[in-house]
Amino acid sequence: MTRLLLYSALLLLTFIPQHLLAQQSEIIELKITGEATEFDKDQQMRLIRVSDGVVVDSVPLKARRFEKVLRLPTSEPYYELCTDAGSRVYLFPEPGALKISFEREVALGTPLNDKFAQLMDKKNELLKCREEKERTLSRDKSISQLEFAMLADSLLSDYDASLAAVYASQLKEHPDDAVGLFCLRAVLRTIDDDTQSTKNLVSQVSKRLTQDEEVKEHLQRIQKNATPPGSDLDPAIYMLRGMDMKGQPTALRDYLGKGHYTLVHFWASWCPPCREEMAELRAYYITYGRQGLQIVGVGMNDDYTALCNEAERQAILWPQVFLDKYQRVDGVKYIPRLILFDPKGNCINTNVPREDAEDTLEKLARSMGGKL
Repeated sequence: MTRLLLYSALLLLTFIPQHLLAQQSEIIELKITGEATEFDKDQQMRLIRVSDGVVVDSVPLKARRFEKVLRLPTSEPYYELCTDAGSRVYLFPEPGALKISFEREVALGTPLNDKFAQLMDKKNELLKCREEKERTLSRDKSISQLEFAMLADSLLSDYDASLAAVYASQLKEHPDDAVGLFCLRAVLRTIDDDTQSTKNLVSQVSKRLTQDEEVKEHLQRIQKNATPPGSDLDPAIYMLRGMDMKGQPTALRDYLGKGHYTLVHFWASWCPPCREEMAELRAYYITYGRQGLQIVGVGMNDDYTALCNEAERQAILWPQVFLDKYQRVDGVKYIPRLILFDPKGNCINTNVPREDAEDTLEKLARSMGGKL
C-alpha cells in the first residue's frame, strides 16, 4: 500500500506543469514601519502585487505613524505600497524590517531595498533638476507659451532618456535579482524598435529575467515594430515559376528588384473580381507606368489556355507568370490579391486592398518625387 501511494505521488508530480513547480516559493515575514505624509493621514494604504494589480493587503492610516507585519511569497519580485493620496513606494520581499519613507519614495532596511533606495535617490535628483529648469523657463518672459511647451517637452524627453540610462547601468550589478528585473522592465518600456539596444540589455541579464512575462511582451513588441512591413510574406512566393504568354519559362523574381516599384497581381480567368480589377490595373499602368511603376500578373489555379485567352481579351500590357494549374501557393489564400514590392525587391505591402490601391500608389509617387 505504501509503495502504491509513493508511486501515485511520483506519477502526479510527473504531470504537474514545470512552470507551476518553478513558481513554488517560501513565505517570508516583513515588518514595515513608517510615517505617512500630511496628505496621507486618514487615508488607506494598500499593498499591490505589481504583476497583476491585485491588492493583497491594506492598512488604514488613522495616525501618521504606522506599523504592519506582512507575510509575502518570494515568488513575486516586488510590490507597490501606495496611498489614496498618491504616495508610492516599491517594496522588495526580503526577511527583516523596513522603514518606509514616502517623502523619499523608498523602503530601507534590507539589502535589495537599500540598493533600490539609492536608485530612487538618483531618479529624484534627475526629477529635481528637470523641475528647476522648467521653473527657470516659466519665469522667462521672452518666450511664448508655445515655445515654453516645446522646451518643456524637450526637458521631459531628456529626463526620460537620462532615467533610462540610470536603470540600464544597474543591470550588470543586478543581472538576476528583482532590482535588475525592475530596471529591465523600465528600460524596455522606453524602447520602440531599437533591436540592437534591446540585445545589449538582454545580454547583461540572466535568462530567468528574460522569461518574465512583461519582459517577453516588450521584446515581442520591439521585434514587431522593427520588422519591416511585408516581411511576413511567404518566402516561397519569390520562387514562383511558370510560363509567359509566349509559352516560355519565366519566374516572378525575374521582375523584382530591378530598380522600380512593382505591383504583383494574383488572378484567374474564372474569377469575376479578378477580371474587373484588370481595367483598374490598366489605368495604373498607363498613369504610373510613366513614373516607373511595373506591374506583373501571376495566373494561378487555372488552365494555361484560359489564362492566355483572358489576357488577350483584356489586352493586358504587362508581363505574366502563369503557374501550373495545380501548383499550391501557400502565401496567397484568396484572389484577387495585390502585393507591392520596393525597387530592391523587398515586399512592403502583402495585401493592397483594391479600394486603396490608387491612393497607395498616389501617395507613394508623391513621396518619391514622381519616380517609382
